[in-house]
Amino acid sequence: MGNTPLGKLIVEMGLDDTNFSKGVTGARKQLTALKSDLKTSQGVASAFGGGMSGVAKPTDVLTKMIQTQRKELGYLNESYKNSFNNGKATGNTTRYATEISRANANLALYTGQLKEAATAQYAQTSVLPKISSGLGTASTAFGKLSRAVMPASIAMTATFYKGIQDATEFNGQMSTIQALLRDTAPAKQLGQQMDTLGEKSKSWARQYGVSTESINTGIEEMVKKGYNFNQTLGTMPAVLDASKASGEDFNTVMGASTSILEQFGLKSDSTSAMLKNTQRVTDSLTFVANKTAAGFSDMGEAMEYIGPVAHSLGMSVEETSAAVGLLSNNGIEGEKAGTSLRGALSRLLKPTKQSSAAFQELGINLDEWKKGNIGLPDMLDTIKKSTQGMTDAEKSSLIAKAFGVEAQTGMNILISQGGDALRNLTKETKNASGYTKGLADEMNKSDKNAFARAKATLETLSISLGQKLLPNIIPVLQKVDDLADSFDKLSPEAKNTIINMGLIAAAAYPASKALELVTGKGKGVIDLLFNLGKKGAGALALKGIETGAIEASGAIGAGGVGLFRES
Repeated sequence: MGNTPLGKLIVEMGLDDTNFSKGVTGARKQLTALKSDLKTSQGVASAFGGGMSGVAKPTDVLTKMIQTQRKELGYLNESYKNSFNNGKATGNTTRYATEISRANANLALYTGQLKEAATAQYAQTSVLPKISSGLGTASTAFGKLSRAVMPASIAMTATFYKGIQDATEFNGQMSTIQALLRDTAPAKQLGQQMDTLGEKSKSWARQYGVSTESINTGIEEMVKKGYNFNQTLGTMPAVLDASKASGEDFNTVMGASTSILEQFGLKSDSTSAMLKNTQRVTDSLTFVANKTAAGFSDMGEAMEYIGPVAHSLGMSVEETSAAVGLLSNNGIEGEKAGTSLRGALSRLLKPTKQSSAAFQELGINLDEWKKGNIGLPDMLDTIKKSTQGMTDAEKSSLIAKAFGVEAQTGMNILISQGGDALRNLTKETKNASGYTKGLADEMNKSDKNAFARAKATLETLSISLGQKLLPNIIPVLQKVDDLADSFDKLSPEAKNTIINMGLIAAAAYPASKALELVTGKGKGVIDLLFNLGKKGAGALALKGIETGAIEASGAIGAGGVGLFRES
């Protein structure tokens, strides 16, 4: 290896992966979107059973996920075969092998989920339970008297219980937040601030279709990071807009956004300033993510590594985001993009003797760079001009000496595109003010988000109901504690008398159920057929995938025709 030219080694490490990266990146972005669709589809199936117009069934989404995962696996397998150089493994061979293993694991996961979803869908759509229900009608008549008032009683009790449960959990989260805020707010203001946050939490949930649990968790994490009431109130709307616009998990967006605000010195005690600065950060990440191959989470991960160094060199959040986006277009994303840029900028801050000589050969005046007289786009133009006429190996070797081997691949990409590519994308990003909110408002009009908002509205109504009931429930619970203490103090004879009286009352309902059970045996036969059908539904859905069926739900059908043969 000692006689191997550095340029040749670098080329073998992955400079020619552009076409592969675009194919894999496209498949992965499609999988990310499909995962979001799957969550919505599963929520609809859970809430409404038969589904809702405009929202795909879980089996259909999972079918597309399997097909897309196989597409990515095809790209990886082809690239793995091509990674050998004269029959010998290169640096890329191990990476492709690892990614093939991950892709196969995901494929197995999605296949298992499809089988489960097909079984559940059959259970919801089969006609057999309806037949079973019809046969059970006669049996129900014998128990009619004992259950005459049961439905209304159960419904009312369930509604009250759900409300109390939701309110208790909500109040518990708010109490945690209050304890964290206690050191940042005067006692007189704390109560008013908590009332505001509580109402804002429910309002944001209804507006964005996000659970209050997620919102309150986000608020709690912000406060733990040192955000006060005003900062939190100013940050949340922009983060919620970014989550809706990007399709990423709310807490993922919140974590990335708050970290970048701190990295670039954009935190402020003013609510309005925090809203403006957070919108600036989320607009930058959302715009670049939509204009390049990067995703919002990829951008956030990259900024964790490059943010502090970029800010110390006077680079804006927009320019840093643009540089990450340009790298993502060439297959360097997330952590790899962040570490590559951090390595390059760190060498500029603290060059070694070897790198200083290389920078001088590349035409870079480090003193002017440190003074801020030369920007990154200017540097890219200078290097591109200085390396004209060099072979690829010579250019790669010199860039590696200057910026380090870890940063060399990323810098090769930026230099080849030139300073104008970074200038133009940075300018577009700076002009993208309001981009995230506009995109979020547009996406909020979809049927999927309408369902999410309706679900969140029902949750907040339940919380409000429970908060009204709790003041009346607490005294009752205290009485229960008193009653338990009194029971413990009774003699053994008195305890046995009370227990026996309770057993007599409890026996009345089972006795009235006895006649129901006698006439209900017939429905058991139909139930058996139904369970056999469920067992076959998963196998048939998987068979549909193997034979190239477009929608697994079509293979399942209504009524379960042919399922017993598959089981």
